[in-house]
Amino acid sequence: MTQAVHAEADELETGSIIKHILRQLPHHKPRPSDEELRQLSIKKLEGMDAVALAGIKRAMPDHAITKEQMISLAKAIATLGFVGTEDPQLPIFRDLAGFCKTLELVEIDRATHGNCPGRQETLSAVDGFLRKDGLKQCGAFY
Repeated sequence: MTQAVHAEADELETGSIIKHILRQLPHHKPRPSDEELRQLSIKKLEGMDAVALAGIKRAMPDHAITKEQMISLAKAIATLGFVGTEDPQLPIFRDLAGFCKTLELVEIDRATHGNCPGRQETLSAVDGFLRKDGLKQCGAFY
């Protein structure tokens, strides 16, 4: 586990997620004030078990999978990836789509790491993917 991941997990155990927010902040955006960060942290962790989230973070060392592992896993599985155009992870997703031919990548315009999953465009992409490919592969009906 990297020092950054360990530090984020330690912070989560105290009920804060500011380090994670700063890591995911789009590089071209100004840094929020300390009070804005504190309020955003409270909002994002509302209703969550921060200690359990810290455990999950520690259980995923380096949050990494090798290119070879991904190719091996993805050869027979249709996969949907969605990422916001303002998410710092966007270049990684594009790289992944370049070598993982079964990945359908959807870029959500002006979405960030934090708000992409709840956007209507994301939900529509998931719905369309499941109707087209996802559930057919596992023999389910949708």
